[in-house]
Amino acid sequence: MTLTKSFLIPLYAIPILSFGCQVENKLFDINPQMIEGECNLESPPFSLDEDKPVAVCDSNRFQMAPLRDSADLFGKDSYDPNELDIIDHRWKLLERPTGSSLSMVDSNQSIRTFTPDLAGEYIFELVVTNEECVQSDPCQVAFDVIPQEDLWIELSWEHSGDDLDLHLLTDGGPFESEMDCYYGNCVGDMGGLDWGQRGLLDDDPRLDLDDIDGVGPENINISTPSSGTFTVMVHDYPGSEYQMDNRALVKIHLAGELAFEKTFVVSGEDSKTEVANINWPNLEIESLID
Repeated sequence: MTLTKSFLIPLYAIPILSFGCQVENKLFDINPQMIEGECNLESPPFSLDEDKPVAVCDSNRFQMAPLRDSADLFGKDSYDPNELDIIDHRWKLLERPTGSSLSMVDSNQSIRTFTPDLAGEYIFELVVTNEECVQSDPCQVAFDVIPQEDLWIELSWEHSGDDLDLHLLTDGGPFESEMDCYYGNCVGDMGGLDWGQRGLLDDDPRLDLDDIDGVGPENINISTPSSGTFTVMVHDYPGSEYQMDNRALVKIHLAGELAFEKTFVVSGEDSKTEVANINWPNLEIESLID
């Protein structure tokens, strides 16, 4: 029986709002007039105190777990030394882990919330604009995202339209069986697998992210793995639009630390690429690709 995949709703969604006042950072000393709430860049500049507004960025937390935690970004304490109103808070995501699909561009809100999808470092930037369309220098805030699960595996790839699937097999189990965690048996409430000690949830695998037509990420994790050997595999699901070679990236985190990172080429529809063997609890990883 062939399992047909269905599209999943993303675990998070970040709305994007816009505001009429848009200027470039280089216009700190040129302060155009306002026309109907928008910056008129063509009008002659007029005199204003040279002090710029000040962007103040902060957060309620700076370390969190991917998918499990969220952080609030605060820009509400930004101010203007000339007591002008701050009319625009512009957040941008400057840095994110390779493979992350998170984005935040041109969002006019003083408070934002984000949920990281992958482990690694995220850096956000805030620039504020006052009522005379003068922009501040940027303010940056960084976050360290560390998995809370002892085994955390991530997959992403280069070209969209190619449905690559992440698999985790236990002790040499057969492909797409009860000894293989994949989209058909391991996603949330779709059923789940009972590995290790019977009835214990902490040693069971879970696939949190399954991306069908994008470039990932996909993720499989186990909170506390049972003793044994686990094999990471990437399957090129047949029938996707993209038929050419595709470059994939697999990262493996053990006990919160990045222990394996490998880029490789996936060739051929329905191909199966064994990436690495993980020995637990020895925390040893054997690469199966060049």
